[in-house]
Amino acid sequence: MNDRLRSVLRGYWTAVQAREVWTHLGLQDIKNRYKRSLIGPLWLAISMALFVVGLGLLFGRIFNQDGSTFARIQRGLHASVQPSTNLARYQESRIRHFHATLDEYLAPPA
Repeated sequence: MNDRLRSVLRGYWTAVQAREVWTHLGLQDIKNRYKRSLIGPLWLAISMALFVVGLGLLFGRIFNQDGSTFARIQRGLHASVQPSTNLARYQESRIRHFHATLDEYLAPPA
């Protein structure tokens, strides 16, 4: 490893070890920014929640996802015996046989 990379990594590690300092500075910044606000720092959580809900609705609409089943899906994932999940694994066979599927759709009617 060259000296420049070693110096950068040492700087990152020093910053991680000083998390109390940057946590305190971040909290002070939030307190100063929202000092005169009625809602105060709670506004950060509210605005982030609105942002996440808005993006969820937008992308749910774009990708045609049904949001009413999310709670049941989450309960099912928690009840699963497996420690992790495999998402979109069912598409593997469609990708492997894409040319056959494409020929089937493009074939003239019999």
